[in-house]
Amino acid sequence: MPPPTRRADFGLPESGAIYFCPQRLAKFHPDFDRLLSRILEADPTGYVVAMEGVRPVTAAQLRARWRRTLGESLVRRIVFLPSQQPADYYRLLSLADAVLDTPSYSASLTAYDAFALGVPLAAAVNWTVIQRTTHQPTYARRRDLLPAVKKAGRIVLVGLYPEQIPFELNPIVTNEYEIKGSWTSGVFTDWARAIAMVEAGQVRLDPLISHRFPLEGWREVVELMERGGCIKSVFLFD
Repeated sequence: MPPPTRRADFGLPESGAIYFCPQRLAKFHPDFDRLLSRILEADPTGYVVAMEGVRPVTAAQLRARWRRTLGESLVRRIVFLPSQQPADYYRLLSLADAVLDTPSYSASLTAYDAFALGVPLAAAVNWTVIQRTTHQPTYARRRDLLPAVKKAGRIVLVGLYPEQIPFELNPIVTNEYEIKGSWTSGVFTDWARAIAMVEAGQVRLDPLISHRFPLEGWREVVELMERGGCIKSVFLFD
């Protein structure tokens, strides 16, 4: 157990519930905004606490999105903290009144940490679950995934596994799951649809491109990415 910790140690408000969401900001799917809004509206003295991560530009983008979807009054009760060393992370986690799971992505290790410290975990069943597993494609992990998917939801298996992974067919049939395989992190059919949306002007890519460099500037691009100072960079060829 972490040593006794005060909210003031992390600059947090002394009163009001703390809803801690320590997942990477890339996991904050837009569907999550509606849930955050409902939580903050239902608890007018509560605060959502998130981790800023190593890319300040990502946190800035998320704040801007929340100003549009949640409104300025609710955004004032969302606190960003810098990344923490493991010992401090567990101290911070022990202060939470509840940990929020992000829809579409599973809490995974965050859930285990919360349970170990006796902190409640709030999760919502979602139509789409995105799970990335590295070096542990075991039967148990695949079995644990199924209950997290809503009825008639979709499961996408990305890449090849080094071993055969059996599935229980009964839950797949009774819950009408759709299972797809993909060589890459996106389903191929999505690419054609995305390209068509760009060509039709339905999606603007310019705001995503923060920097443009000549090819000989590749080293500067790498340094910029390591500092978290860019969103997407492109090379310009003469």
